[in-house]
Amino acid sequence: MTYFSKTSVGTKGNRLVLMIAFLWVMATIPSSAQQWNQSSFVPLNPYREHAAYAGFDQSIAIHLHLRNQWVNLPGSPRFFYAGMHLPIYLFNLGVGFDLQTASDGVLQYRSIRASGARVFRAAGGSLSLGARLGFLQMGIDGNAIRTPGGDYENGTIDHNDPILNTGKYTGNGFQWEASLFFRHPLFQTGISVLDVPSHPIELDLTRFGLKTQLMGFFQYPISLSQNVHFQPSVVVRSDLRKIQSEIHALLRINGNIFGGVMIRGNSSPTWDALGFCVGHKINRRYSVFYQYDAGISSLQRSHEGSHELMLRINFYNLPATGQPPKIIFNPRFLE
Repeated sequence: MTYFSKTSVGTKGNRLVLMIAFLWVMATIPSSAQQWNQSSFVPLNPYREHAAYAGFDQSIAIHLHLRNQWVNLPGSPRFFYAGMHLPIYLFNLGVGFDLQTASDGVLQYRSIRASGARVFRAAGGSLSLGARLGFLQMGIDGNAIRTPGGDYENGTIDHNDPILNTGKYTGNGFQWEASLFFRHPLFQTGISVLDVPSHPIELDLTRFGLKTQLMGFFQYPISLSQNVHFQPSVVVRSDLRKIQSEIHALLRINGNIFGGVMIRGNSSPTWDALGFCVGHKINRRYSVFYQYDAGISSLQRSHEGSHELMLRINFYNLPATGQPPKIIFNPRFLE
């Protein structure tokens, strides 16, 4: 399997000019809205949104995410994510799976997904074609719903609505994704399409529509010095009607200290949050990251404060990858 080469091509000045030009073009696209299950760690774990990325970390990679969003807002969104992916070098494949649980107001989500990707050499880099299939369970806590015409006094829960019921009820459905990821010595980029065509999940008398989503990612790493590396990235999400964009600027110092900023939105009407990220690579296997998103829109007081924590674990040269184990030279001679 051909993976991303870290060889630097071109001058630093030319690469920086190209990156600034790309960000300027992105900033001319009008954007708004937040997609479901928001995460600010896409540049650190592209696999969560792009199945074709599986295996590109060149290890058995495990990611654990925990996000609590808009902590001052009752019923605020939160989720937990656990995912693993790895390369199968023998067959030029990348495989993985993940589990997610999330809550958003009266809605609860649980999903399990599995993915596979095939890697090809193309245009001086590696092109991966991937697909993902998942099982999704959604639930609604009818007792937590409040309607304008409902009766909720003296312990009574009556929504006075022919569709909304009390109690908890669930519905099951499937999710699917087609994904493309390309890694070049200069940059890496990916695009994924989810749930085409859009389809509903039945929850008692309620239908919850899973809309088609389009997600894009672009990263252009720049070496500022031998020990300092700059990793600007752009993340774009869309439901084919509205677009949400993020611009990330991450610094990696001495290979084990991380820090950066992120802005969600690209103009004053669409700015949503300003994020601050710190991280530390504890050793070759374990890395931990923390992100805080501060609200900067007119709704700042209502949705101020989002916290996200991620633990990344990498296992290298394990037999499961199909890669030969590291050779250990023994000075002893046995007869």
